[in-house]
Amino acid sequence: MKTKKQHRRELFSSHIGMLLACVGSAMGLANIWMFPARLGEFGGITFLIPYLIFLFGFSCFGLMGEYAFGKKFRKGPVQAFEQVFVEKNMPQFGVIGWFPVLSLIGVLAAYSVIMGWILKYLVLAITNSFVAMDAPAVFNSFAGTAANIPWTLLTILVTAIIVSLGIQKGIERYSTIMMATFYIVVFFIVIRALTLPNALQGVIHMFTPNWQVFFKMRVWIYALGMAFFTLSLGGAAMVVYGSYMPEETDVPKTARQTAGLDLLASVMCALFTIPAAFSFGFDPGVGPGLLFISIPNIVTRLPAGYIFGILFFLCALFAALTSSIVMLEVPIEALMSKFRISRKNAAILMSVLAAAIAVPLNFSMSVFGRFTDIVTIIIFPLAAVTGGFVIFWVYGAEKCRVDMNQTAKREIKKWFSPYMKYVYVPVCLLVVIMGILFGGL
Repeated sequence: MKTKKQHRRELFSSHIGMLLACVGSAMGLANIWMFPARLGEFGGITFLIPYLIFLFGFSCFGLMGEYAFGKKFRKGPVQAFEQVFVEKNMPQFGVIGWFPVLSLIGVLAAYSVIMGWILKYLVLAITNSFVAMDAPAVFNSFAGTAANIPWTLLTILVTAIIVSLGIQKGIERYSTIMMATFYIVVFFIVIRALTLPNALQGVIHMFTPNWQVFFKMRVWIYALGMAFFTLSLGGAAMVVYGSYMPEETDVPKTARQTAGLDLLASVMCALFTIPAAFSFGFDPGVGPGLLFISIPNIVTRLPAGYIFGILFFLCALFAALTSSIVMLEVPIEALMSKFRISRKNAAILMSVLAAAIAVPLNFSMSVFGRFTDIVTIIIFPLAAVTGGFVIFWVYGAEKCRVDMNQTAKREIKKWFSPYMKYVYVPVCLLVVIMGILFGGL
């Protein structure tokens, strides 16, 4: 039974709003550029098979645990971790909860720089500038320069405004609008891409296995990394969103739905970019270059390309914004819960901090690259390991299983507890090690 104190915490008002907010948190730019690039590089279904194995056989269970942990404590990682360690008579370790929170501030700073690029490209699309521009030259003219600073700050400001409005009127409302728009618009973009000349060759490429690379360790490591990062597992974001879930929420079902809709977004993006790239002779495996160099060239060749260019970069911006929202919400929740600071004041403080880190990153692509590598390859995955250890070892995987089964229609069996302790947490550590060895996953 919930206490009055727990009722004072604002919760999501509807299942669809909660789910789309969670999907928006999980989905990001990797769905738009990295997933299609991996499919293009490794022969489509050759990468998709191990990705699906890791997404639903590994990451989805980690997501269940983070949701259940947040929902149980009705707190973010700072206070939830503190309470766990106090109950274990180890209060000195409670400070660990700040690690995943601080890691997300670093991710947000780097993410805001990229969001600035996307916002700039959306404006270029609206002004019909793709037709006459040299895509590589234009990108290099502002990426890694002070010219991107206003765009970076604007994305932080928009994120802060949405988060400052609260859970229901801000995060839930705008995540629902942006995610619903994303799926509807991308659906029509996919239909248009599939009608292009030679588009069928791209579809065949996506679903034709390349068994020569299927058993190579590199394919499976990249599939693991993609499945790990795509659900925002980091001991913070999904813990916070779990703490806003209504009491009756079916956690395992919500986790599976989140993973399924995230997968749908990735596949839809691939069904646009890969067939379109094949149709116009571009390499679908170029990664970030697909978004900022190939796509502008592709849309200029499309009939009604002006409209599709605007729609594509609008969707990219929505995908990025829904992720940045939770990145900012996590430290805001920490300040509100720990220090009783108002939401608006906490939003101002955290936005200023994120901007202070992000602005210098705009002056040099090499500095931006090194910072991003440190944050995304080392710090953020280590935060996930820390979160997994606290949730499944210190608090207890069995307790998590019991917590989520209280409102689950399909009970999670007892295998969950040893699996999360002896497989999930060590594999999270493996992601850190492999990320360092491979220079990113």
